[in-house]
Amino acid sequence: MAGSERHDVGHSTQVPDNGNFLDAIGRSDLQKVITPKTPLVAVSMEMIPGLIAGGLGALGIDQNSERQARSIPSISITLLLDNWRQGIDGNFCQQIKIYTPDFEAQGFQKVTDVAIFREDGREEGLDVYTRRIANHINLGLRGDLGYLYEGPTFSELRLRQQNALGFGGFKAVKKLQSMGEIEYEDAAYNDLNEAATFAYGLAYLSDLVDQGLGFPDALSHTKEKSVYINHSLVQAAVVAYPLEWMERFVFRNVLQLVESWVRYLYEMNGRTGFLNLSHLMLEIAGIYAGVSKRHAEIASRRFARLNHDPVNFQANTNGIFMRKWFHPRAYDLLRTSGIINEHDLPTDDYKDRVGYLETPRLLEDQEQETQELIQYLASERADQYGKPIIIPDDAIIVAWARRWDKYKRPEMAFRDPDRLASILVGNNMHYLLAGKPHPDSEPMNQSLHDVLVTIDQHPVLKQRVHFAVNHDEEFEKYVVRGAHILLNTPEDGYDDPDEDQEACATGIFKPSKKVFISTRSGGMADVEEEPYLRIVGSNYNEQAESLYQCLEQAGEIVADTQAWGDLVRRRLKVFLPIISSAEMLKRKLNTASPREASTITA
Repeated sequence: MAGSERHDVGHSTQVPDNGNFLDAIGRSDLQKVITPKTPLVAVSMEMIPGLIAGGLGALGIDQNSERQARSIPSISITLLLDNWRQGIDGNFCQQIKIYTPDFEAQGFQKVTDVAIFREDGREEGLDVYTRRIANHINLGLRGDLGYLYEGPTFSELRLRQQNALGFGGFKAVKKLQSMGEIEYEDAAYNDLNEAATFAYGLAYLSDLVDQGLGFPDALSHTKEKSVYINHSLVQAAVVAYPLEWMERFVFRNVLQLVESWVRYLYEMNGRTGFLNLSHLMLEIAGIYAGVSKRHAEIASRRFARLNHDPVNFQANTNGIFMRKWFHPRAYDLLRTSGIINEHDLPTDDYKDRVGYLETPRLLEDQEQETQELIQYLASERADQYGKPIIIPDDAIIVAWARRWDKYKRPEMAFRDPDRLASILVGNNMHYLLAGKPHPDSEPMNQSLHDVLVTIDQHPVLKQRVHFAVNHDEEFEKYVVRGAHILLNTPEDGYDDPDEDQEACATGIFKPSKKVFISTRSGGMADVEEEPYLRIVGSNYNEQAESLYQCLEQAGEIVADTQAWGDLVRRRLKVFLPIISSAEMLKRKLNTASPREASTITA
């Protein structure tokens, strides 16, 4: 059932692109900049299929796939942690089961080990695994580090995980170099995915000093080579660690000059004994990126360096690896219609070509994808009662599948159970719901419990709302392809966009042939035209009412074949250049390696 292993649905074999991609984006010069000796180095806490908690991991994996497909010389560094599966007990309370993924089945092989220092000078051993695809090396570290994001954000275990990722990751790169496993001499640039990668930046800086570079020059070089990617305006994943923890866990892994610099930053902070990791990242990196236009604008206003100098976050909206998230038939249609080229980049006349897509063909693809979703749910997934999820073949499927977090407001549709029930019955809809609260978040575990109780106590909702236990990557693939209507309900600041909390919402770009209902937040605010049904209102109650109205309207659109086809074509015309992770990689390369600065040679 829900815990069974299956193949990677629709994930096409990745064929190396060699230098063609760089030629196609007008950056042939980067073939001398990004090489096996000077690769792109990407560091992220989440970069393993199936081992993700949200958009940060989804982005890391998709960008990994994109670099592999384009044969960009690169090294990705992540942790091979335990993970957890979600269960729902008889009282509708979330239960978790810890398990160890089969990393060898994913192609990882242990090649060596490294050790980092922790409290009292004790060593923490880490096994180093690698997986090679074309010019790309996946580097994973495994140790006694618990499961992904175990415990509260502010905890010694989280700091140990971050140390293992950063200090262990850099040591692994250097050891593989000494073993002749890789040609690494320096990074073309370091792609540091969120503040949890701070230790990699410190390790890189410390190594430059150890090689004899003066500290000012070493820091300047580190900034030049480091891009800090921020994902969360909530800053839920960013903590301020006490100096005492740095002394016990971090300083033992860096040279004295680097330790003295970090101590100076603590003094600058003005908060006795604490330093926020986002402030540390702003001092380590020289380039800052947000994951949507609005995110970058808000972060540039909210964030500042410790000396109060403003910072400029550049926008690079999250893209998706289309070969993975689009059904093979849908992907092939884009290719054969000349809408995207062999590099998954939109063609110059893609808008005209999208306009020629015929509604009957789009509808045929949608019907096939819906039937595959219905069959998958019946055979492979369980609901909150432990039973297979059975949805009639002729039903309109509405889906909300997200990380179960407060600002994403998973409970919104259930504010008025009778109203929701009436809409579902009147439009022959079934509501597919999925999401995993963090195990340590009591409020969100309670929120999930309350929603499931509401469903159970309502005779219509009990028949038409299906909670899919253990939301994971495989489930999401089927849902974004097969559902008819997808919901995205995060807070959008109401009348004040500066109060937005959604950075991008990567999932909004995965579906293609969908009626999409969303607030104008994150990546949805990238465009002026809105090829979706927008949730509006100046407060929660007004937005909940708007959501119900949008659901009614969505039912009408799905029932009207021509209106549905027109909306699908509009969506593709507006969002295709944004959703393509190939376009995102192009933007990232141009940001990290501006043409005038591309002077490195191997």
